[in-house]
Amino acid sequence: MAEERLEFGDQSTADVKLQLISKDGAEHQVNSLYLHFQVLKKSEFFETLLSQRWCAEKPPIEIKITTTHSASIYIKCIQLMYSSYTGKRLCFSHVWEALALLPVASEILFHHCLEECMSYLNAACWSTKQEVKLRALLLSLEINISPDLAARLGISPHNWGLQMLEKSVQKMLSSISTGSYTYSEYIEEYIVAHFETNSSFAETCRYALLKEFSANVKCAKSHHPAFVNVFAALLWIVSVIQRCDGELFETILQMFCEDAELPNKKLCYAVSCSRDSYGPLVDLMGRFLTALGKSLVITSTLFRFSFLTNWIPIFIQLDQTSRCILERKLIDVADTLPLPEQRHIYDIWIQALETRSLHTSKTMQGWVQKVEAAIVRDHKFFDITDSMN
Repeated sequence: MAEERLEFGDQSTADVKLQLISKDGAEHQVNSLYLHFQVLKKSEFFETLLSQRWCAEKPPIEIKITTTHSASIYIKCIQLMYSSYTGKRLCFSHVWEALALLPVASEILFHHCLEECMSYLNAACWSTKQEVKLRALLLSLEINISPDLAARLGISPHNWGLQMLEKSVQKMLSSISTGSYTYSEYIEEYIVAHFETNSSFAETCRYALLKEFSANVKCAKSHHPAFVNVFAALLWIVSVIQRCDGELFETILQMFCEDAELPNKKLCYAVSCSRDSYGPLVDLMGRFLTALGKSLVITSTLFRFSFLTNWIPIFIQLDQTSRCILERKLIDVADTLPLPEQRHIYDIWIQALETRSLHTSKTMQGWVQKVEAAIVRDHKFFDITDSMN
């Protein structure tokens, strides 16, 4: 008698019903998956999970799996189990798909998929970005790398990279602060890839990033001769934090924006003397303004008002292109303030422009006209209300 053919999603023969749950506890917007225990045994994780329940429960056994991975990639990995079960070679559409499957296969201990992923990646052409991602993944996953792939990457097949990275993360971040950006892209991808998958590394890295951020802010306040390097390092650190940890980003934004000693006269003078060199400062302020203007970080009215009034004199010293970039973002933050504070922000901006004999942009003129119209409208409303009383 021929062995029954098992097919992915065949509800009539399935003995396992799987529902994927996102890390926030919500069910993924996919239907339940109807699967087969014989196939799922290709994964050590599923074999262990289901073996404990197989004798005690009547099929189909219903299970819910919480995952940080996308549902489509998780499902693709399960579909590859069916290929593996029937002896077919595992196929991948492109390098990005293989890179996305690696952490899923590692998580569920689907060893055949790990081997095939590494074989495929060893034979494929990579872009620079894909190579960075691959190196980061291999360091974050507790797997032995295939000898051929390790040789191509020039690394050890035995994965001690994460422990080494965790021990040396502060040293690497310090190298960024001194202006050494040779490996900055690799370091960033390593940190991002490991942050969610390794809690001890995340905690180590969180402390190291905050320490390095504080050290660079201190350099900026102490009139460090290489202001540009300081703000370039701050921008890099902030961009990594923003990708990894929303709460830490909120913390460093508040630290930076509340520090009234940062936008001082010496920084103002340094920017005025070398306006074209302050791209990192513009990008950094742009990130903070965007976070405040779009309410990505919740702050008080006084916080936002003080931040704008403290930094406008610095913004005015920037070149015209940089000012235009920040103007729109500044207006978005100012729009969150009461009308009198908005008018005050405009007055400060105009006074600062006059110190450099500069003209108001059309963007700023349009904004203040809107503010003045709103003030007039409010006065009329209160006049009508008073007359009614």
